[in-house]
Amino acid sequence: YAPDFATYLGGSGDDWVSAIDLDSAGGIYLTGTTTSGSSFPRVNFIPFAETRGGGSANYNAFIAHMFANGNLDFSTLLGGSGSDTGEAIIAAAGGGAWAAGTTESSNFPLASPFVSNFFGPKTGYFVHVGTPPALISVVSRKIHGTVGPFEIGIDVTKPILGNVSVEPRSNETPHAIIFRFDQPVISGQFQANGPSFASGKLGSTNGWIQSAISGNDIVLRVSGIPNTSRVSLYPFGINGFNVAYPANIGFLLGDVNGTGVVTAGDISAVKATSGKLLDNSNFRMDINADGKIAADDLSATKARAGQKLGQ
Repeated sequence: YAPDFATYLGGSGDDWVSAIDLDSAGGIYLTGTTTSGSSFPRVNFIPFAETRGGGSANYNAFIAHMFANGNLDFSTLLGGSGSDTGEAIIAAAGGGAWAAGTTESSNFPLASPFVSNFFGPKTGYFVHVGTPPALISVVSRKIHGTVGPFEIGIDVTKPILGNVSVEPRSNETPHAIIFRFDQPVISGQFQANGPSFASGKLGSTNGWIQSAISGNDIVLRVSGIPNTSRVSLYPFGINGFNVAYPANIGFLLGDVNGTGVVTAGDISAVKATSGKLLDNSNFRMDINADGKIAADDLSATKARAGQKLGQ
């Protein structure tokens, strides 16, 4: 038999794998011990867990997850200022993995501990690590009068100076930019570039951004965005993982076709739907977001003919 896949996992020091287990998707969880420190390959690592002291023996535990195709999903060192070893691991039914080992670190990174006192010189540890949240979708949501909310999907693959997704509706009330993940969001931070730079912990307000957590969603309510602006939003550090989820959005009132410039085609589209009941096929034409497509939407679009993003 020839191997389908084989790889090193280590850095400039000594590294050994002590245990592995398979998850329900055929991925592999691994734990072990390394003396490689910062040269150990760390992907989507957990910053709070990485003191990397290693003690006199320079031992640090590690936990890693590989997809079934052999690509490294995440790997992180685990430990405090003393020696720490990884000895056992099992995939958890609800996702992530349980791992156990031995530590000499009185500052081992605890989270909701059952036993919080270190009785050294050595003690066991037992830890659950999740997987980095996967981004499912990003939308811009506005409430259209009494009709209710409608959402525009945001393409997160577009660079800030590229053909970004366009929000054509009025900014007189905040836009709710919603990042939806595959698991509950517990904590995290955000950064943003728009009318000014803004940053903060999720749940805080900074200038033109009010942030909140709602189940699996991060909600960034943005207000006061100048027309024709390009805005970058960056939630990161979600649930402790060193991963960012950037989304770039253009704000151009009247660009209902999302081309980055207000054209005769946009004017025609608003005119053709004027007076119709609002639904998922035409809500973009209600650029004033008042629940109806009317003469004021057409006038506002005509008044902005020729305007383009970044103008």
